Amino acid sequence: MRRLNPFLFPSDTDFRFVLLVVAIVAASITVFNSLQVDIFTSSWLKMTVDCIEKSKLAHPDDLTLQLQFEKQCRDRYELLQSGWILLGIAILLSVATLIYWLTPRWLVWRRKLSPFTAEDDPQIASSLDELCREAGLARAPIFLSDPLNPNVGGLAFGRIGRRYVALNGGLLAQFHIDPARFRAIARHELAHLKNNDVDKTYFAVAASLAFALVALIPLGVSLIDDVFFGPDLGFGFNLVWRAIAIAGYVYLALAGLLRTREVYADVRASIWDGESGALREILSKPAGANWLSFLGFHPDPAYRLRSFDEPQRLFRLSYWDAFAAGVASTLAFPDLNALFDLLLDSQYESLTPYGASILFAPMMAGVLGLSAWRSVYLARIQGAKPQGIGRLGAALGLGMILGLWLALRSAVPYLDYDSFTGWLVPSLFLFFWAILLIVGLFFLAKWVAAGAVIWLETTRSAKSLRRAYAFTIFLTAAIMTICVGFWYFFWFQGYEGVYMIVSLGGGLVSVVNRIIGSPYAFWIFLSLWAYPLSARFWRRSEIVVENAYLENDSPALKLQPSESTRIGLAVAIGVVSAILAVALMAIIRLGVRFSVAEATYTDLIWKDGYLKSQIALAILFELGAAFIASVWIKRAGWAHGLLAAFVAGGLTTLGFVSLVELGDCFSIFSLGGVGGCADLFDPSLIGLIGSYMVNWGMFLSIPVAVTASKIASWFRQ
Repeated sequence: MRRLNPFLFPSDTDFRFVLLVVAIVAASITVFNSLQVDIFTSSWLKMTVDCIEKSKLAHPDDLTLQLQFEKQCRDRYELLQSGWILLGIAILLSVATLIYWLTPRWLVWRRKLSPFTAEDDPQIASSLDELCREAGLARAPIFLSDPLNPNVGGLAFGRIGRRYVALNGGLLAQFHIDPARFRAIARHELAHLKNNDVDKTYFAVAASLAFALVALIPLGVSLIDDVFFGPDLGFGFNLVWRAIAIAGYVYLALAGLLRTREVYADVRASIWDGESGALREILSKPAGANWLSFLGFHPDPAYRLRSFDEPQRLFRLSYWDAFAAGVASTLAFPDLNALFDLLLDSQYESLTPYGASILFAPMMAGVLGLSAWRSVYLARIQGAKPQGIGRLGAALGLGMILGLWLALRSAVPYLDYDSFTGWLVPSLFLFFWAILLIVGLFFLAKWVAAGAVIWLETTRSAKSLRRAYAFTIFLTAAIMTICVGFWYFFWFQGYEGVYMIVSLGGGLVSVVNRIIGSPYAFWIFLSLWAYPLSARFWRRSEIVVENAYLENDSPALKLQPSESTRIGLAVAIGVVSAILAVALMAIIRLGVRFSVAEATYTDLIWKDGYLKSQIALAILFELGAAFIASVWIKRAGWAHGLLAAFVAGGLTTLGFVSLVELGDCFSIFSLGGVGGCADLFDPSLIGLIGSYMVNWGMFLSIPVAVTASKIASWFRQ
């Protein structure tokens, strides 16, 4: 049985490397912000008092000018605060780069490695040259020998521009005793070079060491002072256990990376060594089970063997990986939000959650996008349905919640509630908001997978496959930037802040209407159906994937596509619904014109009610279009339903605006118009009406389309 090729997609080594670097940078922002607050608190307080005094001297009789002067004065100090944090990050990355660059020299010196040449053993040198050509390396590594090391093993290491493979004395001896075993181990080490994981591995180790030296040790010294000499012992311990948890998280991320690279090197080496070669024999040796293997830097032997025989296991991203990505994406968010507050002018402070989202959304989108694509690809080959993708999204959301809780800034008690009720209401709000995030990511992951099922049918090669999943990740990142930024904003406002925003915004209905009627919501609603259905324009009559199998002599994978999408039918349903809606609006308008007194239909209150009734009528027809298309069309019925609703909403908006403008031209359609018909389609009026008819229609059509499509599929089965 042919084994599937996991290298068609970015490996888990790449994912874990990004996860580790993001986690280290995120944790470092948290640490350096905590340090600068702890070290310079008295200085910042003194500067604040100084700014207040200077503002009073500069403008003794004008409070407004005093506040402006004070703000400008404090802005300079806030830039200094942000500068300390950025300086700490720069130092950490510089130290990490230095460690990474010097590590190869240190390994050569510590292990007393010497160059291995043909003069040492011509047969071994010739075999190594042959193995390098077999691996397809653009440049052969420098082979080093460790003759006094009796272990049968090797080590691939190096830096950019210089790669090394160290051969232990025990391994060199195996060449003449068991040459197959020698080649299998050498292939494994060369597989690290082919997988390009050497730089990732050693920079990850260097970054972890730099994090310990530059961030954790100074933080530990600072926390000793907070715990034993601070005024609040409970607050000090809250900081300590969070710091320990962050350090443990970084360690687990590094250990996961090191274990994963070994598994992928095994799979890569098996291409050259053969599925039943010496490498498999080495991995098959019995080893005792170790339930603490998740703490080690080498994977469990049984897991390595299972992955060797069944590389399709590597297509599935675990829930723990998604959970860990969520933690990394929010670990620094409170402090990153504070950093942007320091860097940006106060008038832009409401945008800081979106700035943080822009930095972390690509990683979260990568987790959802790649996990969905790998699951869809595997399920398509196996003739099954993708399973568990929605739960991956939920795991990502749970990790995001935990990351916010682990952040050092979360140790600060923002409010001191004086009663149980005072604590309960804000807590329930945060609980509801957390559930909203988890549920939203659950359905977002399923949406990404549903689109990937259709976009898979556009692939003709590994290159087109990469383009397809890259497009998915880009679109998902854009949506997550908007939605997660919005979620972050209200999370940090808290119950009291949200209550104030709602009060100042004219009530809950008004605030929700602004959100759903916004241009950002329009583009999100548009993407919901455009992403899956647009694949039709690149759809092929046959799915062909080159290099689908690990074996070199395997033919290209060929699959027949599923039933085609029916965009034309969905558009037709939307057009018919719009025609019926506009026709009914015209009849109602004529009926009002001739049956209602002019004093009534020109009254502002009556006109407001009339407008709302027409919007409700348009939305009703959109829901009908969404329902019909979702039930009628078998494949991706929900997407066709949303397309039909979108077309119906857009055309109905144009039809309604036309009726309004015709009333200015012809008295028979007039309901108190202002006269003049030079501008038949007023863009401002179209935008205003469309924000209700299109956006609200799409928003309400989502549950209708999804539910109708699901029920229809059940009946078809």
